[in-house]
Amino acid sequence: MSKLIDTIAEAIQDKKGKNIISLDLSGFDGAVCPAFVICNADSTTQVEAIARGIEEKTLADLGEKVWRVEGITNSVWVVMDYGDVLVHIFSDRVARFLQTRTTLGRRSGDPLRIRSVRQYRNGPTVDFLDKSIT
Repeated sequence: MSKLIDTIAEAIQDKKGKNIISLDLSGFDGAVCPAFVICNADSTTQVEAIARGIEEKTLADLGEKVWRVEGITNSVWVVMDYGDVLVHIFSDRVARFLQTRTTLGRRSGDPLRIRSVRQYRNGPTVDFLDKSIT
């Protein structure tokens, strides 16, 4: 699975995606899948290009086919299902909206429990193992 995540992150970087993060959700009971890869893009054109780039690179490098893709017709928010990994590609507009909603929806000091976060390109790898992030 880590090879798939790294290949997806490389494909996003190839298309100049921003704020690339992978989330390890394997410690959550009932999680929809063990991992998310999340990024955002400047425009809907770039969102679509990133999605196509991921699809091409994972197939060429790993022989992995995406199971399902949603949102490609308007490319404001695309979700790609690789079984163990869900990829979310947001336009900047949607990313800002979700960030605002998430911030407003949490009470100050409420912890967000995650197993690990890995940030690509925009800085060093960041790992939070079983830590609370407030």
